[in-house]
Amino acid sequence: MELSSVHTTVNVTYWPALISHIRSAKKMSQEDFAEAVFSNQATVSRWEKGQVVPSFDKQKKIEKLAESAGLSTLAGIAVVVRSSPFAILLVDKDGLIMAASQSSGFQEGLNVRDQISADEVRNYTHFRGELDRVEFWEEGGKHLIYEFSDQSTWASSIVVSVGIRGSVFAVVQKIHM
Repeated sequence: MELSSVHTTVNVTYWPALISHIRSAKKMSQEDFAEAVFSNQATVSRWEKGQVVPSFDKQKKIEKLAESAGLSTLAGIAVVVRSSPFAILLVDKDGLIMAASQSSGFQEGLNVRDQISADEVRNYTHFRGELDRVEFWEEGGKHLIYEFSDQSTWASSIVVSVGIRGSVFAVVQKIHM
């Protein structure tokens, strides 16, 4: 088995819940919220209903607004991931990279699957199947060690689930052995 990272797309429950909590905590209308994140009321309404996910740029603005309201978000975990000297990712259930360490070689705001080689897709698919098999995405606080190889090199990934605002995210650290 081989793997270079985790693949996932966009978790649609996190953003509606966070936006709703921010608006409630700050007593903001959708118009006020839209102004604060440089958007419009109709778009905020679609975000809050889960019809569309905010762009990566808007997600950053929303996280900062949540922080100013004293709400817990992915931002604290993202800081740890980004500053790690190790290859580490924070991804949602669908594979969208929420945060990545510089040494990971991955770009935030894009899907893992779009950033791996064709040879790695098979390994990723197996890894993803293992996460599903152990019901990894059902709740935060789970962890597993996944071992894999690519012809002559063995390695492991440590994967921890983090539950925030009704959504589960994965922190994945690849360890070369």
